[in-house]
Amino acid sequence: MAMASAYGIRLRVASGVPVVEVQGLWEPSYAGQLVEMIGALASAGHYEIIVNLQRAATHGAAAIQSLWSVAKAIRSHHGHIDIVGTADQVDHLSGRAAEGLFRLCTSEASALRRIKRVPVCIPGPTVTARPAAPYRTP
Repeated sequence: MAMASAYGIRLRVASGVPVVEVQGLWEPSYAGQLVEMIGALASAGHYEIIVNLQRAATHGAAAIQSLWSVAKAIRSHHGHIDIVGTADQVDHLSGRAAEGLFRLCTSEASALRRIKRVPVCIPGPTVTARPAAPYRTP
């Protein structure tokens, strides 16, 4: 039984959203592969794409610099590329995401919630309230 390599670029689908995952040490050849894969996804009509860098040994700058042109094409269709990274990667990339080409997240789940527009419950203080009395016409 052959085992899959833990390095490279992989494509999978999570909740109907394509996820491009970069694993292992970042190599210069990955930039071209990443652009080609995301370009093919955009050409197929996928304008909401997640790029997961959490398992990549990179701060992400090299990864997203190669994506500028394809990100602009996706934004022209009102789509987004969500970059998922570790807290350090997200801190390092926060200045580069300011132009609106990329959205940054520290988890794939939060990127999916943003794309799917599912409300996110933030735990906080518990408040008790009574339901309002039904409105009655006089």
